[in-house]
Amino acid sequence: MTSEHSADAQDFVLTIEDIFTITGRGTVVVGPVASGVLKNGETVEVREGDQVITTGRAFVEFVCRPGRPPRPTNRVSLCLGTLDRDLLKTGQTIRRRTPPTAQDA
Repeated sequence: MTSEHSADAQDFVLTIEDIFTITGRGTVVVGPVASGVLKNGETVEVREGDQVITTGRAFVEFVCRPGRPPRPTNRVSLCLGTLDRDLLKTGQTIRRRTPPTAQDA
């Protein structure tokens, strides 16, 4: 099993360090990726502990220093579009939304 395969199997987790609103783009959060992989357009959950605060679609951008290649622990910005900035706080986590199981229905 390659490390890339292992990263895909892990849950995506990002801890919010900063929150911005960018005209024309919407709400943007920045933080380090603790684990996993997130693809553009995937639905994510904003969580505080075990509680889901809100959900939305995320679009990924790297934030790194010029001349340095991105690494798994780099800070990443996630564009969350029209997601309400007032619901977000530093320290909350962003996780890939998992589909409901048959037990949840």
